[in-house]
Amino acid sequence: MEGFMKVYINYPNPHLTIHGNLHCPDFQKQRKQGQRVLTISGANSGEMLKGFIEGRHKFAANASENDMWLDITLSTYKHSESLVFVIHELLAKKHMPFRRASIEYHNC
Repeated sequence: MEGFMKVYINYPNPHLTIHGNLHCPDFQKQRKQGQRVLTISGANSGEMLKGFIEGRHKFAANASENDMWLDITLSTYKHSESLVFVIHELLAKKHMPFRRASIEYHNC
């Protein structure tokens, strides 16, 4: 899938990590109990962005709100990647730690 990626968002240690390899072993982290996962596609990307704009996705230093995975599938990799940068900016407006967050690329 050309425009597919998984993105890990961490709040206590603010960073976003882009994973473009469907077979990356780091996806095992997603399996923790109560893990938040948002699935974003072309059909729902507007509504998902609205959720970030409105602050519906809270982050805090507790187990249920300290991280999130995004499963993004848009038309191209660049389109999906661009969405990550927009989400980062929206998070930075609502949560101060994200203002210093890096966006990293995980190569596995």
